[in-house]
Amino acid sequence: MKYLLVLLCCSSFISAAFAKCSSSGIYIKNNTIELNKEGLVVLEFYANSQSLIPHLNTKYPVYLKSSESKLTLVVKQIHKGYHLTQVVLIAETSLNELLTYGFHMDKLPRGERKPMMRTGGKLYGKEIVFTVSKSSKQTMPSFAGEPAEQKKTFDVFGCGPAKWVYFKIGLSDTTVKLVKALVRSKIKGTTTGYILPVENGVVAIGHGMCSGPFDFEESDYEIAFALLDSAGNEREKTKPLAFEAPVLKAS
Repeated sequence: MKYLLVLLCCSSFISAAFAKCSSSGIYIKNNTIELNKEGLVVLEFYANSQSLIPHLNTKYPVYLKSSESKLTLVVKQIHKGYHLTQVVLIAETSLNELLTYGFHMDKLPRGERKPMMRTGGKLYGKEIVFTVSKSSKQTMPSFAGEPAEQKKTFDVFGCGPAKWVYFKIGLSDTTVKLVKALVRSKIKGTTTGYILPVENGVVAIGHGMCSGPFDFEESDYEIAFALLDSAGNEREKTKPLAFEAPVLKAS
């Protein structure tokens, strides 16, 4: 009976987490269906799907296709998270502003779902079509002050804890949607990077019940945030900010 209760508990959370607790999943993390001319696409591979990453564009072609051309998406960066791996891709040549581009990943193994995308409250599944942003000369956005820790949470669930730290960041351009978080363990000295969304001026680092960008294996860390150019390269960076991992509060 004990094991049955655990299974039922996990199943309820799986439904609430959009099947994130399944054995696999591929997700497009761009939070808009508009691409820049470089064709920057951010994918996340969950659990067993992570095994596909070394075979992108060999066994599993990934590309953008318009009415005029087919552009391979080249792997630019790979960031390892907690039961999750982020892959940053960029088109082999610049996109045409006058065209739309469908996202494709071919020859996936049987049972592997096609990549899915959620933006603006809408779930895109069967076919994802991107428009291209119009080119215009704009100044590179900058940080408006240093980031500050806002709050941290530690929630216990039946299938594992969710641990998050929320940071408030000020930006000169509020249309910036993505930044790169660079988390350094002050004990091991290792740094982990991950591209994350900015939501109402806040960036969350950590992981949910099943997966997430960062795990907290030690207690003491420091974090810096980097702005990205249209090709995903790091530009302006904040000063490192020390913080402690979330812990379970005594009841």
